[in-house]
Amino acid sequence: LNIPRLLQDKSRLDDLYYENGYIFNSIAMTEKRDQEALSISYTVTIVERDRAHIENLAFKGNTKTKDYVLARELPLEVGDIFSKAKILEGLRNLYNLQYFSSVEPQMLPGSDENLMDLVINVEEQSTAEVQFGVTLSGLGSNSTAFPLSGLVKWNEKNFLGMGKTVGVELTISPSDQEVTLSFLDNWLFGKRIPGGLNLAFTHKAVATAMDFYGTQFPDGVPDPYESEAEYNNSTTSASDYYKMYYDYYSITLGANTGYSRHIPLGDFGLSGGFASTLGFIGYDETKFRPASKDIRDDANKWLWTNKVPLRVYLNALDRWYNPTAGFYASQKATWAGFIESLEAQKYIRTDTKLEAYLSLFNIPVFEGWNFQWVLGLHSAFSAILPQPGSSEAKVLSADDLRIDGTFVGRGWSSLYSMDNGRTLWENWVELRMPILKDYFWLDGFVDVDVLRTEEGLVTVTGSTAAANSAYPNFSSLSWENLVMSMGLGIRFTIVQFPFRFYFAKRFSFDGSGINWNPAGSSGMDFVISISQGLN
Repeated sequence: LNIPRLLQDKSRLDDLYYENGYIFNSIAMTEKRDQEALSISYTVTIVERDRAHIENLAFKGNTKTKDYVLARELPLEVGDIFSKAKILEGLRNLYNLQYFSSVEPQMLPGSDENLMDLVINVEEQSTAEVQFGVTLSGLGSNSTAFPLSGLVKWNEKNFLGMGKTVGVELTISPSDQEVTLSFLDNWLFGKRIPGGLNLAFTHKAVATAMDFYGTQFPDGVPDPYESEAEYNNSTTSASDYYKMYYDYYSITLGANTGYSRHIPLGDFGLSGGFASTLGFIGYDETKFRPASKDIRDDANKWLWTNKVPLRVYLNALDRWYNPTAGFYASQKATWAGFIESLEAQKYIRTDTKLEAYLSLFNIPVFEGWNFQWVLGLHSAFSAILPQPGSSEAKVLSADDLRIDGTFVGRGWSSLYSMDNGRTLWENWVELRMPILKDYFWLDGFVDVDVLRTEEGLVTVTGSTAAANSAYPNFSSLSWENLVMSMGLGIRFTIVQFPFRFYFAKRFSFDGSGINWNPAGSSGMDFVISISQGLN
């Protein structure tokens, strides 16, 4: 006799009725023991009654959020047959809104024996997100540079209780200044169709390599290198003496929309949009000559960049923020540039992402705290490609793919924040454990990434190894191209404070052994990053 399995079977029998609305049935299981035969038998007695219908649907505890905002998240209406699966789906939708700290259903008898009232009790929480930060830098290297930079972001996800999102973001630093205004409505025309608008004003002082001696050395080879081979084989960055700055100003107006519906595998969705940017690159052409021909060609004139992103995704996570089970898959394509003579960028970008999570165990230890380990797996492939009929992609530095050391290749920023990134394959494995489940978790991670520029595959020394001319192509991939790191840190699961603090250790593998100090690195790197949304 296996009692747990017996009770599971009994529960499945109950669910079979509940799923079809027979919640008023009487299902009793009686036990009969035969001591002589050493056997036990069970009799399940079922008294069937008519299906239960929902007579009233009510919400309690929502002092700010309008009733219709909650009601539209439930796949049930007054008069529908009771369904346990649909109620669970509705509770999941309400939790994912991030408006409530508690969502509890209550089923009460209706005015007739086959009627019931469904009451959803919620406890509202703050839906305003305020993020700010200050960075101190530049001291001792440039006494004239202002050493402080700051970020302020305000976002209200439930504006006036109507389920709409408005936001303002301001970034100010010695090199970058940006103001972004945004609006999002997830239910256009009363349907589950999101639509949003954003308007951004940007100024950046961008560093780039110079090619002052272009008439003496091959055009496009940065100073002080005298040949393309010397540049590609270099293991160190050029001195700041050979770099220049140009100003980039832009105004961007964007719109986005989409559609999603729940299918047996999860939430299936489509999204798309349009973004139009008017940008200006400015520098003194009598004093500076960038190595990039694209920058020289576009200097001191206003140019458009139009982008059309399209995305299809399947979300089967138990919750979109801090998942513990399920998977997420998405494919995104972006077409940038339509008019050759007017647009600053012209390329096609593809982004493929797959994430999966598995709760290895979840053992109750104290009231309100479980000893739990969650395994997370992530793999994403991005490529910037030429448009049909073009020999190469035309890309500004801001849109280049890169290993930034913060979100990709944690700890490696000193070598891999470079231009001309055209193909990126990023992977991570994380083992997560809650310290305070609703506030912060302890994460361990291993990152493995590969970057390919226009010159070829990047190695762990910071140089590039020539790759097959087919583009993109990883046919010449070797151990020296794997950029790896591992580490441990704290990840906050508070939506209003989505920060991660890690200690990361860079390493490489040559096929036979591990090098714990590649490219002259030593010790641990401290990394601060922000939890990124699904896209």
